[in-house]
Amino acid sequence: MTEVVSVEEGGVDAARIALEECIWDGGVAIFPADTLYGLACDPLSGVAVERIHRIKGRDEGRSSAVMYFSALAMRELLAGLGARAREAVGALLPGPVTLVVAN
Repeated sequence: MTEVVSVEEGGVDAARIALEECIWDGGVAIFPADTLYGLACDPLSGVAVERIHRIKGRDEGRSSAVMYFSALAMRELLAGLGARAREAVGALLPGPVTLVVAN
């Protein structure tokens, strides 16, 4: 099923709710980002990640970016880092930061 939700027409809350529902239901969402469009899914859903790889024509073994909207959501990722790395990340976040870590 395809649903188009416009911030201009439905408002920010409607767009946020539609995105959350899509992700929770195992779907893939397409959204406008700063310079291009992004694809979003639950990174813990193998089926959804596989679907993004299929859409992008990406080989299965290639890495993908994961975007977190809150530091709380990153707790599991940060738990695997050493103390100094966690301290550095804590000093940088929140902010426009890209972290490259083991998957």
